[in-house]
Amino acid sequence: VVTDPHLRIVHATKNIIDMNGYCPEEIIGKKPKMFQGAETCVETTKNIRLAVQNKNPFEEIIINYRKDGSAYKCWIKGEPVFNTSGEVVNFIAYEKEIA
Repeated sequence: VVTDPHLRIVHATKNIIDMNGYCPEEIIGKKPKMFQGAETCVETTKNIRLAVQNKNPFEEIIINYRKDGSAYKCWIKGEPVFNTSGEVVNFIAYEKEIA
């Protein structure tokens, strides 16, 4: 998943369908927070939010939710993408469902 600096999704691969049931077209323009729910750890989301605010890479395991409402564990490795002026232009997150 790739977001803009405001964390709106601008790109997702078709692999996302297999992981959570959403087509890329359904999530473009939305924020990754849409995948969170009741069992998503507040501390983990705080760690991610602080890393993003500080323009730092991060790696976390989080409980996310599929389109059908079922929960799954998701490993996320996120990194800021900088332009030549040193400004963040995107964030990229590599995600994988884990057992």
